[in-house]
Amino acid sequence: MKDKYSLLLISGYLKDNPAFGGYQRIIDFYHASEHLSHMAEAIHGKSSAEASEWYKRYRDILKTHKQGVSRLIRSAEYYLANQSYSKTREKEIRKHLGYFKKHKKFMQYAQYAEKGWPIGSGVIEAACKSVVKQRMCRSGQRWSIAGGQAILNLRSVVKSNRWENFWNEFTKRYYTNLAA
Repeated sequence: MKDKYSLLLISGYLKDNPAFGGYQRIIDFYHASEHLSHMAEAIHGKSSAEASEWYKRYRDILKTHKQGVSRLIRSAEYYLANQSYSKTREKEIRKHLGYFKKHKKFMQYAQYAEKGWPIGSGVIEAACKSVVKQRMCRSGQRWSIAGGQAILNLRSVVKSNRWENFWNEFTKRYYTNLAA
């Protein structure tokens, strides 16, 4: 439950923070695939060949077709309308179907791939480890929020190979302010 709460906090922070207004939010493809796997088992039965086939088919569709998530949703709705399920299985299908419906606009993986954008969170997780964790968690270090943010801002500039641009802009503004 802690993870779900953390995701809600992060999601709310991103949605309400004007600093992220121009960015595209993307649901991690591998996280979406987990939901798809659970839904496949709820539709076709746990560990069944049909569940495995349906999962593989719709995982590929989700990843490579422009209307992939819509096709997946239609397929799941078809099974709900045309098959009889126990209350538990129906509830499980609806839960995962709701996830895909709610986050549909963040799962346009074919379009993201065309733009060369990552669809998995591995890049972000690696950056967190190399940019944040290695710098902030050294033995004996303590940071205020403002101090830690300042260090992370500078470290991000260095790690993204933008130091020269940053320094030129910083010194230009600094000396402009001194002259004023």
